[in-house]
Amino acid sequence: MLNAIKARYAAALGEIVSVRSAAISFKHEGKVYEVSSADAAINVEAMPNDLCCRMPNLVWYDPLVQLGQRKVGYTIKALYAGHVVADAWERAGENSAFYGSFSF
Repeated sequence: MLNAIKARYAAALGEIVSVRSAAISFKHEGKVYEVSSADAAINVEAMPNDLCCRMPNLVWYDPLVQLGQRKVGYTIKALYAGHVVADAWERAGENSAFYGSFSF
């Protein structure tokens, strides 16, 4: 799996410096997406009335990987607490997440 990720996403991800196994929880209810593990989590909500899609020229960045039906979402909370590859961080309350579909 690691070699496949490196082959497809090396340009977007850069050097992979650590790999660990962890259980991942994924939950999608209505317009809310939650993904979490022991050391990282993201909780994203769709913007009201698909607001992200009315002014697409205001999106000045791209997701790390190509997404089908890409939309910008509202980050309720995103965090990393692992301390293995970087200091812990947390962000919340901003229109900074992408969501959509992808296949590997």
